Amino acid sequence: MKKRVISVLLALTMVFAALAAMTLPASAAGAAGTFSPATAEIAMQGANIKWGAELFAQPSNVYNKDLALVSMVLSKIAHHDTEQSLNILGFENQLQIYNDTDELPPFIIAHQEWTVNGVETALILVAMQDSGASAAEWLNNLNIAIVPFYGYSVHAGFKAYADRVWAALNEFLAEHPNLPAKKKLLITGHSSGGACANLLTVRLDSDAGQKIADKNDIYAYGFATPNLYTSKAASDGAFDNIFNTVNTADIVPKLPANPLDPNGLLFPQWRKFGRTLTFTLTSFNGETDPHNLKIYIQGTPNASFAAEAPKFTFPALFEWLINFLRSKITFGG
Repeated sequence: MKKRVISVLLALTMVFAALAAMTLPASAAGAAGTFSPATAEIAMQGANIKWGAELFAQPSNVYNKDLALVSMVLSKIAHHDTEQSLNILGFENQLQIYNDTDELPPFIIAHQEWTVNGVETALILVAMQDSGASAAEWLNNLNIAIVPFYGYSVHAGFKAYADRVWAALNEFLAEHPNLPAKKKLLITGHSSGGACANLLTVRLDSDAGQKIADKNDIYAYGFATPNLYTSKAASDGAFDNIFNTVNTADIVPKLPANPLDPNGLLFPQWRKFGRTLTFTLTSFNGETDPHNLKIYIQGTPNASFAAEAPKFTFPALFEWLINFLRSKITFGG
């Protein structure tokens, strides 16, 4: 109960600071199924997913619903049943879990080798957790100072997370020098993990001096991604290999925000890189927190492209807060 109360108090603090409050994930169901090198149907985390080389046959700027769903499931796997689930997907003994700092959430990097479009290819998975119960992680999310990043002004706390993953990715590649020259990356995360996926992909797309893979081979799928840079104009076209899936009932992807200037008439507007898809789902199977991973797994297959990302409003804040309190506090004995 004490841990639950602390989580609620932290969430309230972050909401009124107009930052993306990252809620604790629900327990994940165990993985089940068998993997074969050809594209296979696998039952995992409450969804039937496809997994195989065919998911990566098209360029990364082509949205793939099957890849979006498996990315959402991988975002959840990053929290629970990580090794068991990734072994089923063919990553056995080829993964590393990074949990070396209290300030940043853990993440995983894994690889396997496939033949994609007739070419021997190393698939590298980078999956980021969102923030848990650690106060240090939440304080990093609160660090909304603006810092430069490849010509953009970005959220300092999320940049720190992306910088750590970038360093680990380079360490991982240095430790695996015999991977095929052709590499494809799948980058995914939920909430602050989605923000990290967003910024990591911007760096991979932009850093010509340290190219790991071609842009067409960098697939980025973020979920409940909060806003992370400020600008008068959007940059969707520059990073068209980034796809952000957002539940319109979820307050987190609408933060940080300028509540008194949501349309950016006076000040630069908070935004996400890439393109946004939306769905609307307020509850599922007893779960009433629209930010929850279970909700996103159910809603992702029904997401469609939006003209713009949903914006912050005070009514939406109060509606989310009521649902959050209902989902996190149990009254009575």
